[in-house]
Amino acid sequence: MKPVTRLEIVSDKETVSDFSVHHLPGHTLGSLGFLKSNVFFSGDAAATTKKGEVQLGPKIVTESTDYAIASLKKMAKLKFEILLPGHGPPILHDASDRVIDASSKF
Repeated sequence: MKPVTRLEIVSDKETVSDFSVHHLPGHTLGSLGFLKSNVFFSGDAAATTKKGEVQLGPKIVTESTDYAIASLKKMAKLKFEILLPGHGPPILHDASDRVIDASSKF
């Protein structure tokens, strides 16, 4: 693995190398997600269960539950087929619908 040689500050909804950047605070105040085509990389803004459900991460490792809920609702406004979360198995079909379902519980 090569060491990091350059650091860039990015903003919400900016595009970097064909990925749209989405600020998703909650787990940490600087959490980011990345959307490319129909694939969303949520990082720790979302976790998944073995049953394919989307949920927030544990409160003990969440900097702000209020922000985490707002970020989940923000994710629910995006359209994607595949979700690659920071924790849990990927969701390979209808992922944005599952995020909508999860966000409706708050």
